[in-house]
Amino acid sequence: MKFRFLTLILGGLLLILSQTTTSEVYAQSDSDETITVSLRSDAATLDPHGSNDQPSEIIRHHIFERLLIRDDNNEITGVLAEDWEQVDDVTYQFNLREGVEFHDGTPFNAEVAKENLDRAMDPAVASGKAYLLENVDSVNVVDEYTLEIVTTEVYAPMLSNLAQGVTMMMSQDVIRADYENAFEEAGLDLTIEEYYELREAGGDEYESAVDEFSAFIGQYSERNPIGTGKLQFESRTTGSETVLTRFDDHWDGPVSFGSAVFKVVPEQGARIAELETGSTDIATDIDTTNMTRVEETDGLSLLTSVSPGVLYLGFNTEVEELSDPLVRRAISHAINREEIIEGVFNGVGHVAATPISETMSGYSDANAGNIYDLALAQELLAESEYPDGFDIEVIVNAADNENINTVLYVQEALAELGINLTVNQVEWATFLETTAQGNQEMFIMTWTNSAEESDNAFTAMFHSESIGSAANRFRYNNPDMDELIEAGRAETDSEARAEIYQEAQNLLLEDSPAVFIRHPEYINGVRDEVTGIKLIAMGIPDLFDAVKE
Repeated sequence: MKFRFLTLILGGLLLILSQTTTSEVYAQSDSDETITVSLRSDAATLDPHGSNDQPSEIIRHHIFERLLIRDDNNEITGVLAEDWEQVDDVTYQFNLREGVEFHDGTPFNAEVAKENLDRAMDPAVASGKAYLLENVDSVNVVDEYTLEIVTTEVYAPMLSNLAQGVTMMMSQDVIRADYENAFEEAGLDLTIEEYYELREAGGDEYESAVDEFSAFIGQYSERNPIGTGKLQFESRTTGSETVLTRFDDHWDGPVSFGSAVFKVVPEQGARIAELETGSTDIATDIDTTNMTRVEETDGLSLLTSVSPGVLYLGFNTEVEELSDPLVRRAISHAINREEIIEGVFNGVGHVAATPISETMSGYSDANAGNIYDLALAQELLAESEYPDGFDIEVIVNAADNENINTVLYVQEALAELGINLTVNQVEWATFLETTAQGNQEMFIMTWTNSAEESDNAFTAMFHSESIGSAANRFRYNNPDMDELIEAGRAETDSEARAEIYQEAQNLLLEDSPAVFIRHPEYINGVRDEVTGIKLIAMGIPDLFDAVKE
């Protein structure tokens, strides 16, 4: 009798669950807990086609979804594109996911995808990610859920580039409202349809319009970041915090928690203290000096991953003193990378000879880099126009203690050459703007290389067309390098491609637009009651499978 009664109860529960939608099941069973993430720096912008920096991408990753992404095994997999095929050497066709809605209720389809990619490539937007699409000739709507991308030539890294944040999709209504706001702010009597026609035609009239309204692009989209992701925008206080809430109608089902707060806590000790007290669940960018503190605290764990990126000291090659490769090579040989890794980073990380790490095409032990040799550094400087040294400034993110300590080491090292280095600490958004405009002399930062692709390092950092906000903040311009980069993009044979990148690295060491210091690790602290977090490309903590007990 008891067995029959229990069977009836279980049968009734199964019937109820079978008549309940995925969203209702999540809403009934999941918590309204808040997961708090402490960031070292604030996002520069929430516009998905804006900057290409890690703090911004951490937040945007949870609001917006892209066509493709790299999975846990670093394989390219679909998100908003269910599958795809390469039709010929230059044509890619994507079958888009049906039934996807933006947070504002508008549908995602091929027309919207095209409008997003066209915007990302629009010179008026001046996207820091546009270089990833520079080989795209056209984006075409085949039908409602089929998108075609045609490249100008054979382009080996195309799919890898499309798996980056440049394909993050935002609401079509927001795209158009952002353009219309820019037109209004500039006093232009222009409709969105008229502008699209102008952009398609190009020419003087288009360039004149862009000159007038481009300064206002991104104002509306920054305030209204509407994507298709599992979290939706709630509020933002610049310099303080961004709040996202669960999107219950997500096509793949909602997250298990109610909201996520991305809080700006620049000071390292404060981030860890908040982690210890429980006011923060995840603390990003843990310095190597504080790894033991986190590991030895009950209830805390480290979440780490190896980075394909590179920490480098960059030169603005348009600055008079730094325009001479002899000076740049002298500085490079005066810096002991091993000492920096041991003294500043407690032995965590690997010496970087070039921007290419061991996991990428073209890596070779033969690329030994400009190794530490003070005598050679002094000889090179003596051969330059500045044998007695000079005064120069380096800017650094004020919230990055390890980079600050690194430039303080460099400051002492360069004193041996008679070079007086002044350290200027600035906040992150100022750092990005200053280096994009070329108003710095020297600077230090990490290129994250989320694609783990040699082309992503070389094209973004060293092609002349990437000068500015993309990543060529060195303002480095060498036609021979451009030619090698373009050859590497077009070569589909892996061995031949590797040889091209090895040649490019040799040229890079000769020109020395940067001192490559270290291939780092991403280090985050996490409270044990929060599980299911994983680190994806760029060291982004992915919260989608997170559970807070």
